[in-house]
Amino acid sequence: MPKKSKEKFASFGKCQIPITKPYICKMCGKELKSIPGLATHIKNQHDCMSYVEYLKTYYNYDVRLAVDDWEAKREDRKIEGMKKTLSKNKSLHLSPKDRLSDEQYDKWRKNMKKVFTLDWFISKYGEELGSIKYEERSKKVSEKSHFKIYNKTNKKNWSKISQELFWDIYKEVANNFKNIYFGELNHEYGCETCNNFDFVVKDNKKVIEFNGDAFHGNPEIYKEDDIPISFINKTAKQLREEDKIKIDKAKNNGYTIKIVWEKDYRNNKKKVTKECIAFLKRE
Repeated sequence: MPKKSKEKFASFGKCQIPITKPYICKMCGKELKSIPGLATHIKNQHDCMSYVEYLKTYYNYDVRLAVDDWEAKREDRKIEGMKKTLSKNKSLHLSPKDRLSDEQYDKWRKNMKKVFTLDWFISKYGEELGSIKYEERSKKVSEKSHFKIYNKTNKKNWSKISQELFWDIYKEVANNFKNIYFGELNHEYGCETCNNFDFVVKDNKKVIEFNGDAFHGNPEIYKEDDIPISFINKTAKQLREEDKIKIDKAKNNGYTIKIVWEKDYRNNKKKVTKECIAFLKRE
C-alpha cells in the first residue's frame, strides 16, 4: 500500500500555504519540482489567473484573509516566543545584579561605564569619526532627555535667584562658547551622569553649581546633625555627602566644578558673578 504523501507548506509572504505533494498544476496537469516552481508556472503559463486566484479556486485558500489573520496574531506570537525563551532560561528576566555573582557584576559595571564614552567611540571608529559620533549621540540623548521635557513644564525645578546669576554670566560668555546649558536658557545638562547640573559649558567642561543654603546644608549655617528642610528629612551631613557623590561623577568625566553658595551670592552679587565669569574663561 503506497505511503500517504506528507503535507508541505509553501511560504506566501508571512503565511504558510498547505499544498500536497506531488506538485501538479491543476489547470494543465504538469508536474513541477517545487512549490515555488508551481507558482512561477502559474504566473508564466496561465496568465488568465494569478497565483492568489489559483489558490482560492483549487485549494479554497484565501491569501488575503490569511495575511490579515497572521498580522492580527503577531503580538500573541511575540509574547508566546518570549515565554518559551524565559522558560528555557529563567535567569534572563533578572537584572544583572540578581543573575550574576558579585565578582561578575563588578566586572560588568566597570565594562558598562566605558560604553558610549568619548574614548569608547574613538577606539571603535578612530579619533575624527569617533568624536563626531560621540557628539551626535550626546546631542540625541540630550534632546530626548527626561529633564529637558520635564523642565519645560516645571518652572519651579530651579530657583529664580540662580537663573538671575546664570543670565548675567551668559551675557558675558555667550560669544566665547557654543555649548552652554542652564535651566531657563535650554535645559540643565547631565555631564554624562544620571544627574543634572545647574550651569554647564561643554566646550571646556566647566560647571557651576548654585547651592541653596537650606537644600544643600550650607556648612556656614547648619551643623552636621541639623535638618534644614523638614519635608526632605535629611541631615545637613547627608545632603553634603549626596552632593559630593554627584560632583565626583562629573569630575571623573573630566569636568571642573565651582560651587556658589546662595548666602555668598546674596551678600555680594557682583563679586560672585565676576568670579564665575573668570572661572569659565580660565584655561
